[in-house]
Formats: sequence, C-alpha cells, structure tokens
Amino acid sequence: MTSAEIALRNVKKSASDYAIYFLTLIFGVCVFYVFNALESQSAIMRISANQAVIFRQVGQIMSGISVFVSTILGLLIVYANRFLMRRRKKEFGIYLLLGMDKSKMSFILILETLYVGLFSLLAGLLLGALLSQAMSLLTAKLLHAEVSTFVFVFSPQALVKTIVCFSLIFLVALVFNMASANNQTLLGMLYANRKNEGFKTPKVSVSVGLFLASLALLGVAYWLAIDGPSVTENCYQIAAVLGVAGTALFFYSLSGFLLKAIQQSKKVYLSGLNMFVLRQINSKIATTCASTTLVCLTLFVSICTLSSGISFSTSVYEGMKESAPFDASHAIFPKDDEDYLGVDLIEEAKANGIDIGAFAKDAFTLRYRRTGVTMPVELYSQIFDMELLAISLSEFNKASVTQGLEPLALEPGQFAVNQTFSNKTAIDYLNSWLDAGNTATVSGETLSFKPGAVFERMLETSEYQANGAMIVISDELAKDLPSARDVVSFIYNDAENAQQLCVDAFLGFGPESANNMLQTRIGLLDRGDATSTILSYLAVYLGLIFLIASAAILAIGLLSETSDNLFSYGLLRKVGAEEKMVNNALYSQISIRFMMPLGLALAHSIAGIIGASKLVSNFELAGILGGSLFTALVIAAVFGGYCFATCQGSKAMLGKS
Repeated sequence: MTSAEIALRNVKKSASDYAIYFLTLIFGVCVFYVFNALESQSAIMRISANQAVIFRQVGQIMSGISVFVSTILGLLIVYANRFLMRRRKKEFGIYLLLGMDKSKMSFILILETLYVGLFSLLAGLLLGALLSQAMSLLTAKLLHAEVSTFVFVFSPQALVKTIVCFSLIFLVALVFNMASANNQTLLGMLYANRKNEGFKTPKVSVSVGLFLASLALLGVAYWLAIDGPSVTENCYQIAAVLGVAGTALFFYSLSGFLLKAIQQSKKVYLSGLNMFVLRQINSKIATTCASTTLVCLTLFVSICTLSSGISFSTSVYEGMKESAPFDASHAIFPKDDEDYLGVDLIEEAKANGIDIGAFAKDAFTLRYRRTGVTMPVELYSQIFDMELLAISLSEFNKASVTQGLEPLALEPGQFAVNQTFSNKTAIDYLNSWLDAGNTATVSGETLSFKPGAVFERMLETSEYQANGAMIVISDELAKDLPSARDVVSFIYNDAENAQQLCVDAFLGFGPESANNMLQTRIGLLDRGDATSTILSYLAVYLGLIFLIASAAILAIGLLSETSDNLFSYGLLRKVGAEEKMVNNALYSQISIRFMMPLGLALAHSIAGIIGASKLVSNFELAGILGGSLFTALVIAAVFGGYCFATCQGSKAMLGKS
C-alpha cells in the first residue's frame, strides 16, 4: 500500500476524530472568504463615487483585520492538532514497531494534512461563496444602495487571500505535527493513552462557599456595570476585574455546588447515571477551570459584539440623519481664543458675487452667542463645566419651523434649553438641574427656566452638534451678546447640480481669520454609511471568529476528556449499564459542559448591554432585539454544530474502546 493510500485511509478511518478539526477549518475558511470578498460585491449595485470609496475602505479594513483573524485561526488549528496528535500517538508507535521509518511517517503526515486542507478549503470556499451572495444584499441595505441586477459574484482576490492564508496555517500546523511525532519515543507513543492528567478537587463544603462568593462578586460586577457611573468613575474597570475573578471562581466551584445541591434529592441523584455524570464533571474541575473561564469570557465578547454591534452601527447612520436636517450648512467660528465679531454670511456671500438662489430655494442664518453661564458639578465637571451658548428665539423658531417642528413661545424673563447630548447620564443631570429650579443670569438679567422646555433639535447640518447644550433667550437679550459662531443653512431647489453648486460656492468660503466649515446632508449620510457598514462588519467578523474559537476550544477539551475517561465508561459497561444509558450519560456530560460557559456568558452579556444602553443614548435595548435574534441563530448553528460533532466524536471513541 502506497503512502498516499495509507494517508487517505487514515483520514477516512479517523473521520470522527477529524470532525471538530474539519468544522473549525470550514467555518474559518468560510468566514475569511466572505469578509474578504466584500469589495467585489459592488458589482451588483448602483453606487455613487462616494459609495465606491466606502467599498474600498471596507475592503482595506477587512484585509487589515484579517491578519489578526489569521493569527487566531492559526493558533486554534495548532491547538486542535495537538489533540489529534495525542489521539494518534499509539497508531504512529505501531507504524514504527512494524518497521516504518520516521521519514515515511512524516510523509504520510504531510499527505494527510494536504487531504484535510484541500477538503476543508473546498467545502469552506463553497459555503463562503454562497453566503457572500447574502452578504451582498446586506451590504446594499447598509449602504442604502440599489441592487441593479442580482448576479452570482465570485471574488478571485478573496480566493487567493484565503488560499494563501490557510496554506500558511496548514504549513505551521504540519511543522508542529512533525515535530511532535519526531520528538516522541516508541514507548511513549505506545502508552500515550494510559497517561492522564492529575487533578485535585476542592471539598464539597468549600465548593459551596466559593460558589456563593462567586455569585457575590458577579452581583457586584453587574451592579457596577449597570449603575456604576453614579458610584465611581472607575466602575467599569472594577466591574471587569470582579467579573473575571467571579467567573473563574464560579467554574471552579460550580460542579461541587451542583453535586451537593443534587445530592439533597436522592431521587434525582440516583436516577439513571446522574451520579456518574456529576462525578465526572466534578473530577475535571481543577484542570478545566482556566479553559472554561476563557471560553466563557470569549463567548461574552462574541455575544456582545454580535448582538449590539449591528444595532449600534445602525444607530450611527440614524444619528447622522438626525444631524442633517438641512441640505447643507456653512459655519464660521473663531480660531482658538481669538476675538470674533461675527459675520452675516448671506450678506457676505452676496458681496462676493455668490448667487445663493442658483442652488437654494431657502437660506437662513443663525448666530450662537456667548453667555458666561456654566453648570458646574463635581462628578461630571469634564462635561458640564463649560460655557453655555445662547440662540435667539426667532432664529431657533426659524430653524424649527423649516424642519416642520412647532415654534417655541417664551414669556418675559424665561429661557428654554436645547440639548444634543449623547450621554444619558448627562441628559439626566441636565434635567435634574433644571427641575431643581436653577436660573441663568445673562447680561445681568436673571432668567427662570420655562417648565418642560427642553428640546433635542438639530439646528444645522453638522456631525459636531452632539454633546452640547444651549439656552434659548429673547431676541432683545440676545442681540448684545458677543458672537461665538455663525451658520448659514440651505434648502436646495430643484436644480440637478444644486449640491455641486453649493460646494463650489461655499467650500473654503469665509474670512481667513476664522475657521470655515461646510457640511452637506449627502456628505454626512455617506460618512454614516461608511461608519455603520464598517462597524457592522467588524462586529460580525470578530464576533464569529471569537464564537468559533470558544466553541472549538471547548469541543477539543471535551474530546480530550472523553479520551482520558474511556476506562471509566468501560467500567459502566462491565457493571451492566446498557449502551443507550452510557451514551445518554456521555451526551448529558457534554451538553452540560457546553451550557455552563454559554449560560454565564449570556448573563454577563445582559448586564453589559443594559449598562451600555444607560451610558449611550443611541444604544437602545429595543434596537438590539434584531441583533439578539441574529446572535441566537448564529450561536445555535455554530455552538450546536460543535456540540453535536463532539457528541458524535466521543461516541465513536467509546465504540472503539
């Protein structure tokens, strides 16, 4: 029999052992191809020049992040190879015992790696090519682009990147495999399956105490993550430390606690092989605590990234839309601390021969004025210890009515507030400050706040309006206040080239002694498209990779445990346990071990997402629902697939024992 035939037979014979390896490679190849083929998806869309730039940016960023992803996948595949080599040491020992030299054995390893690599690449690329078509539709939705004619798109560039990347990974894995095989003695190979890791489990009473302590640590961490900003500035750092410590302690003590709790119910404890399953889980706690903690924390990152990343990126685009109530706005403001006397931008444009009517059917100016009013507070001084600007009532109403909003009415001696904070804590403080009856003294006149008159209106087209507040005062009081910023906003007419005419006329327009900035709705929405698309893809890409990594690490660890416990399962058969009972015990043990880190990671994620929703105003829990459903489906597919493959692989091991 030739070496090629031996290698092919080995791969077929060890299909159950290779299942997790195949699954990891196929998922990795698929995800890698899909996200490196994004740039080619523009072929099926009608896109603008700006959107074409966005596609190039997305492609460049995905290529860059793929270096990091390749490193993770490479380490993961090497980790999986360690298990495979450990399982096959006895087989290699028999080869040597029968007279095969190590060079031929190494050649067989090379051929096996080649077969596995080719199969995984082909399967992963096929799956990736199919999924990339769905990704093209998602891309069109994110970029608000129209799909012209749907055609099957295949990216040669992504194909080459994927082949090169995974060829290098297979090469590294092969080097490790050959080094592992060549460094083993014949005796060590023949008796490899009789070597077990030592372990030491805590007493049950100690486990119960440690479990309660872990719940206390996690409870404090969740509380700090959700309500921490009202307690300390370092709440999130403290929550992270307590969360990691609590997670490690939780898994170190969980099996002992479960053993003690279930022992209280003799009916459950003595039912079927429950006693055996619990003892098996408890016996491995010392050697799996670190890896289970790592899997749980990786899952936490993956769940948060997948469920909230898409929602948050979508809110970025929606935020850009809100920041663009008018077709364009041009602003002038002083450089640094220089004095600024103010400019009537419409009159200045006319004086410079600019015909605003050529592109705009309406144009109006706003002037933000300095008041000297501040709202200091110790905890949030970095946000609030700043001067509040003012705008006149007539200008505020002009900007509001142009957007179709109700005008504001003020009684003499009253003021209103317009705020655009993105931080919910800042909004809460502002409201409490106003509800407490605080007044504002402007030019020596004390004004009282009009009850309920807090607005969230964008008064110009600008992405820099967030994190600010201003007061609205009477025209009479505003007219003598010093200028801080002048803005002219435009509503385009029906001219086809209105956007270009506006940009040509006002880009760079204004005195050299001041800063000049033109922002358009089209430009803001394009930037929103770019940001939301990049954030969405980064969230999905990294989330999937972390999910695959955590599931693979857990699955390989459980397969190793099954390999170590073959003698124990053999004893069950010898004392009369039916094969179905033995298999059910195996499935129960694996399912519980998969659910332990996943369940705690879900609890971590809920606390983290609630805390984030309180911290950032445009990070709404309702908007995360769609992302959560997507995450649930992905977890069910990936985690469920690994759990099933682990059960089948472990069952095959028992059948061979």
